[in-house]
Amino acid sequence: MDWKAWQRRWDRQQERYLPYREQSFEAMVQCVAEAARGRGRVLDLACGCGSVTERLLKGIPEIQVVGVDIDPVLLKIARAPLRGRNG
Repeated sequence: MDWKAWQRRWDRQQERYLPYREQSFEAMVQCVAEAARGRGRVLDLACGCGSVTERLLKGIPEIQVVGVDIDPVLLKIARAPLRGRNG
């Protein structure tokens, strides 16, 4: 199954309801980057399909992100961007 495609589909759907979603993610990554100063671990509670997790890992590659969610299907989708990532 192409879990990455499911994540992209979710992101497109959410953009209809939250027009400034990407800008919010960018601001969030900047805040975390400032607080983490390029090191440490971030806990993404209720990570869903990993939209925030993926952006954190792209924006701050030095940090470790731990995603937690109650839904096992969403966790499978969230793991898609992590495939092949060291750490």
